[in-house]
Amino acid sequence: MSTISDILRAKGNSTEVFDLKRIFSVVLTPDPDDGGYVVTVPGLPGCVTEGDTFEEAVSNARDAIALYLQYMKDKGETVEDVPPSTLTTIEVD
Repeated sequence: MSTISDILRAKGNSTEVFDLKRIFSVVLTPDPDDGGYVVTVPGLPGCVTEGDTFEEAVSNARDAIALYLQYMKDKGETVEDVPPSTLTTIEVD
C-alpha cells in the first residue's frame, strides 16, 4: 500500500511543502515520588519525557516527539516507518 508521501515522490513532488501531521498516542503516568507525570510514546520506543503538570507533560511530549522524528529523518528513516499504536485496558483478577 502506498503512502501519500510515496505517491507525491512518484509524481516528482516534494513532501517538504506540506505540513503533514501525525497523531501519536501518549501515556501519562502520575509520578508518586516526584509529582507530575512521566510520559511515554508507545509508537516511538525510548521516547520518554515528563512534566510537573498535565499541560507541561503534554507540551514536553510534543517536543520529544518532534525531536524523535527529526532524529529519524536525520538517519534516513521516514515517519511512515513508525507503526501505529493501539491502546486498550485489561482487567486482572
